[in-house]
Amino acid sequence: MAVRSYRAFLTGALVAALAAGSFAGASAQAAPKSADSGTSSISLAGSGTATAWSTALAGTSVHYGDAVSFDTSVGIRVGRSTTVFIRLGCFQGSNPVYWVDGRLDSTFVLADTGTGRWDGGAATCSADLIAATASSNRVSYATLATTSFDVAAAA
Repeated sequence: MAVRSYRAFLTGALVAALAAGSFAGASAQAAPKSADSGTSSISLAGSGTATAWSTALAGTSVHYGDAVSFDTSVGIRVGRSTTVFIRLGCFQGSNPVYWVDGRLDSTFVLADTGTGRWDGGAATCSADLIAATASSNRVSYATLATTSFDVAAAA
């Protein structure tokens, strides 16, 4: 049930962001890696502390407070009405403790965002590569790819 309310919250936030133009330029940013292969991917590119970025490879330990980024490949053509972005959510059990949408070139700091929900404990995170396409007064979403990883508690 918490996952459903989390997705509803993010959907509403994204519709508002698209209406306000917050993701303006994101489709152009995705274009260099765009193709019609039909195959999209997302994977953990690296992690490190927010103050001392490390280019550690995927599969290494990610901790609370680390900054992470993702390698992405978009297997669809991205037009003016489509925005491709990363949706990152972290959970402790079924409770959402971190959620954010960002551009494909974003770096995400895995820490509480001022909600008071993430106390530094371990969490499981999922990053989705999402395509949002606007038509008339409606936005439709498609999940192109997903990756998951664990975040260890703060040291």
